[in-house]
Amino acid sequence: MEATLIERQDWLKELYDKYSKNLWYYILGVVRNEALTDDIFQDTFYRVWRANPSGLLPEQEKAYLFRTATRLTVDYYRKQSVRKKYSLEEDIAGAEEPGYSNSNIGNDLEKVFSHMSEKERSYLWLAYVEGYSHAEIARIFGIKEKSVKIHLFRIREKAKELFNMNLGEKLNEA
Repeated sequence: MEATLIERQDWLKELYDKYSKNLWYYILGVVRNEALTDDIFQDTFYRVWRANPSGLLPEQEKAYLFRTATRLTVDYYRKQSVRKKYSLEEDIAGAEEPGYSNSNIGNDLEKVFSHMSEKERSYLWLAYVEGYSHAEIARIFGIKEKSVKIHLFRIREKAKELFNMNLGEKLNEA
């Protein structure tokens, strides 16, 4: 029994050492709030520890970790939408933290991303920041690979449209 616990601890530490930085930045890219990122990040490793997934191949560990974080993020936003629907209080938890963009292009991209859902931001982050293949993203979201291609195409088109609208507004202001 004790050896199993030590093995689990070693496995979780190895998992943390390998993927913690990428996972934290992935969550931050989706939720855009450091405090919430820290909460979801910690809860992800806690859930993995409690689930004790046996039989995972090394190439499946990262996808399992990111899928857990994605599900926790989606759960958080679902709870928030229910609270907003039935609450009269202002929700300041979703307020964006300043200071993530240092240039005009960064400001424009922030505006574009603010009009996207957390799921859309997740797809973009996994595909273009983490460099996941369509097959890996499909495993994370539990969908078919062709669906990932379609989602990414639509999200890119939406981003182009939003970016062009934002630039058009800037040109009209000048």
